[in-house]
Amino acid sequence: MNKRAWMLLIAAFTFFYILNFLMPMAFGDDYLYAFMWQGNPMYVPLTEDAVKVASVSDLITSQVAFYYTWSGRIVNNTLSQIFVWMGKDVFNVFNALASMLLVLEIYWCANKGRVTFSFNADRLAWLFLFFWIFTPSFPSVVFWLVGACHYLWPAVLLTGFLVPFIYKYYNFEIKLERNNLFGFCMFLFGIIAGCTNENSVCWVILLLLFFVLKSWKFHTMERWMCFGLAGLILGYGLLMLSPGNYARLVATHSSGWFNQETLKENLLAFARILVYQFLLWYFCLRSMPQVYHLLHSREESGTEELKKELLLIKALSITSMGMSAIMLFSPEFHERSAFPGTVHLMIVTGIVLRIQTEYGIDLLQQSAKKFLSCAGVICFIVSAGFTLRHLYNHHNYNGKLLHRVEALKVSDNGSQTILEVEPFPEPDKLESFLSGYHTFDINASDDMDSWTNVSFARYYGIKGVRVSNETKADVSEENAK
Repeated sequence: MNKRAWMLLIAAFTFFYILNFLMPMAFGDDYLYAFMWQGNPMYVPLTEDAVKVASVSDLITSQVAFYYTWSGRIVNNTLSQIFVWMGKDVFNVFNALASMLLVLEIYWCANKGRVTFSFNADRLAWLFLFFWIFTPSFPSVVFWLVGACHYLWPAVLLTGFLVPFIYKYYNFEIKLERNNLFGFCMFLFGIIAGCTNENSVCWVILLLLFFVLKSWKFHTMERWMCFGLAGLILGYGLLMLSPGNYARLVATHSSGWFNQETLKENLLAFARILVYQFLLWYFCLRSMPQVYHLLHSREESGTEELKKELLLIKALSITSMGMSAIMLFSPEFHERSAFPGTVHLMIVTGIVLRIQTEYGIDLLQQSAKKFLSCAGVICFIVSAGFTLRHLYNHHNYNGKLLHRVEALKVSDNGSQTILEVEPFPEPDKLESFLSGYHTFDINASDDMDSWTNVSFARYYGIKGVRVSNETKADVSEENAK
């Protein structure tokens, strides 16, 4: 690995770690996941006899309850409860590593599946920048604890699972399976990766079928490919057939899970996703005519590799769009749900960047490259600065809040006192824009009995917490000014 790449990776890890360190535990999910699942809908407050996860047996019991009463995301929920149990400091380190690993996996997938540490530093820097700028709902995907376990970590698993399949696609003649252990490991890996995300795994299954059929066509198919695909299908079956999925649907959408209003909201969410991804799509589509021109200008014997590149670009583009488009038919379409599709789009962009280098073609003029490089650096500096400032303010707010909690617990009448807190000021539109829309809101409710406040109170062992209506009104007036 060259020196520039090492420096980039160290800087990326440090940056992601700082983001995670400054991000406090969020009111609601982060505190709720600290307790054994009680079998009620998430939005029902914890009872007074709620028990924190304190052992492996507690974790297993909680996951069984999750599976039958709320969600089939076995891996995501397990990771969430493990990290809340182990503590935020442990999560900060592992999550920074996961963020960095995902970008490396995107690089490896775009690099023909070759797992190497001899990086092209410029290409790697662009991928980090794409990850920072084009990830929809970045805070809830990357450094919110439960959010990262539900979106970032599944993306790490699914993208890592793709790497050997992409390598085999480019290298049909190379045999990867040395013994039966590799096939067994891929089967287990497939089960784990399959239990993660409803709107992305189905498309990855179709992508793997494409790889398997291509290998079968050239008589180079290996058993591990079938084992991996079977494991992924089995894991996806466990995810989708969870009784908790139906229980959750009934609990949250009892009046009907899909109607005209839902479709309208989903279309608006899909439009926002396309805005997030627009520049990536534009770059890839704008580059295709030149790649096709290169294909037709070469001798027939020298076009096979380029045809492979184009076919994979088409396949990944379909899965990228499909992962987002399928959410149009979901009861809820959160922007973070489009993250898996954005990852596949970043792989496509990485392939196009590599083609430019390997085949010696200029997909962009030198002046355009310089402009985009300068614009990218400026965009990162400005958005990172405003994001860090926002997180720093959140970190200080949370520190003061926890100091008041500890003072209340040791006071004479602390067990009978309701902790009233000031709301964290919501960022204005300009601040949100300058941060790259990396700001977020994790305030408590003014209702002491809301599930978010009750989870916080149970976690710290106090009677209750609520946002003061007077201070809330003052903050709202200040925000308006």
